[in-house]
Amino acid sequence: MQPFQSWRAQIQNQNVASNIIRLSIDAARLFNSYQEKIEINLRKNGELHGISNWGGKLAGAVARMAALFHAALPPNSPDSIPISQETMLNAIKIGDYYQAHAIAAYDLYAQNTQN
Repeated sequence: MQPFQSWRAQIQNQNVASNIIRLSIDAARLFNSYQEKIEINLRKNGELHGISNWGGKLAGAVARMAALFHAALPPNSPDSIPISQETMLNAIKIGDYYQAHAIAAYDLYAQNTQN
């Protein structure tokens, strides 16, 4: 069996309910604060108001990044321990980086379309 097929078979045979990745209490608090910050920035006059379609997906993208970072760390079963505050903070830092670049890119695009 090819490696991909073997990997796919392993995933299909697992009990999905037992593979839930959880947040630590501190990571959950940090993520909730981050979501609130995004919601404020999506409001009228907020940094993300003009790109709300993009900004509305940012918190979910950050949560998925945190899960991927967590899964890359030992132990090899990410559902055995919750996502740490440090891992969530690292994902948020990348989300902030992407946010700043998205704002700049959309602003540049808006300037170019006005000319």
